[in-house]
Amino acid sequence: MKKILLLAVLLCLTAAGFACAETLILPEDTLRIESEAFAGIAADTVVFPAGVGFIADDAFAGASFTGVGEEGTYAQAWCEAHGFPYAPYETPAEDFTWEAVEGGVCVTGYTGAEEKVFLPRMIDGSPVIRIGSGAFENAAALTRITFPATVEIIDGNAFRGCTALTSVTLPQGLKSIRKGAFSGCTALTDIVFPDGLEEIRAEAFKGCTALTAALLPDSVTGLGESAFSGCASLAAFRYPLSLDHVVSLYDNGNVYDGKIFLGCDLLPAITVPEGVTVIPEMMFRGCTGLTSVTLPSTLKSIRKAAFEGCTALTDIVFPDGLEEIRAEAFKGCTALTAALLPDSVTGLGEGAFSGCASLAAFRYPLSLDHVVSLYDNGSLYDGKIFLGCDLLPVITVPEGITVIPSYMFRGCTGLTSVTLPATLKSIRKAAFEGCTALTSSEEAE
Repeated sequence: MKKILLLAVLLCLTAAGFACAETLILPEDTLRIESEAFAGIAADTVVFPAGVGFIADDAFAGASFTGVGEEGTYAQAWCEAHGFPYAPYETPAEDFTWEAVEGGVCVTGYTGAEEKVFLPRMIDGSPVIRIGSGAFENAAALTRITFPATVEIIDGNAFRGCTALTSVTLPQGLKSIRKGAFSGCTALTDIVFPDGLEEIRAEAFKGCTALTAALLPDSVTGLGESAFSGCASLAAFRYPLSLDHVVSLYDNGNVYDGKIFLGCDLLPAITVPEGVTVIPEMMFRGCTGLTSVTLPSTLKSIRKAAFEGCTALTDIVFPDGLEEIRAEAFKGCTALTAALLPDSVTGLGEGAFSGCASLAAFRYPLSLDHVVSLYDNGSLYDGKIFLGCDLLPVITVPEGITVIPSYMFRGCTGLTSVTLPATLKSIRKAAFEGCTALTSSEEAE
């Protein structure tokens, strides 16, 4: 006798919109369907729960049916791969307001009362390609939303304040999650980001206090200011290979604050993968729970304020091949103890390590020849790379260095001793200005 590992019922479903026929409804907690479990079954329709994660190739041997279930599930993929028709659940089109847009339909609102909403693939003969701004905003009863594969854009505030929303199934065709789209969805615990997603704009998941992970696909190029700020349960983040910029909170494109992970105090470690060459401006600014960062050997540039205010960051290994650390990159990293830079670094930004009160060791790179401006016009205004680094008493400038750039150690009030190389030709403007504790400088023999 075959062992059947799950229960099912055969009944006639007319209320669910099916023609009167034998229908197999699998229990909601079904996870697996084993070999020949329903071989030869006479049902015309099989209803699959979303949680099914395994179906043996011969589970329905000799059967002929139409599968019914949610869009984008394992069951749908299995049915299509094994030649069984599949009909995704859909909430009736009349429960939505919508408008025609180029290429299809934009859903602008929901008038129904269901807790679980399955957006239709087509409305009035056109594909649903967009969810409009505020379409489901503050829908207090909504617990689950499933999108058809046709949706490409989720607009700003589309699901903002849906405090009962626990489950979101994003479509494979999704390209953009706009500003504040899921902000304040305090019950949302996990979400799978599809391959092909290109951007997550500012505040998209701000205040999603139950969200535990943001495992982004490599297709993501832009991540918005405060995108995950206030996600107090966030403990895992996957850094996308293609990520090259932070998306502004405002429409003018200027990045003002960053703070993508502000208040994510359970996010202690970040690994930037091999292949990444640039860490964008303000990428981890204000990530106060971050204690450890692993940088790739391919990294060339750490941009402005990338790690500013990461007050728990204690150490970081800078890879050979790194070329520049821009202004304020590690400003206010009060627990950082050492900055041992590789010789490949040519530029160090104004205020790069200012306020690093625990910094006690600095390795001067052989290739260092300029200070990077705080501003885009290239002019140096302040320098003060080590302002407030009162535990950094000694600097040794290595042999081979010919120039100490303008403003290099300006305002380094803890500096008491500097050893200069025999190769030195020029000490530029204000290089040691305001080093009030400096008592001696020596030239190496």
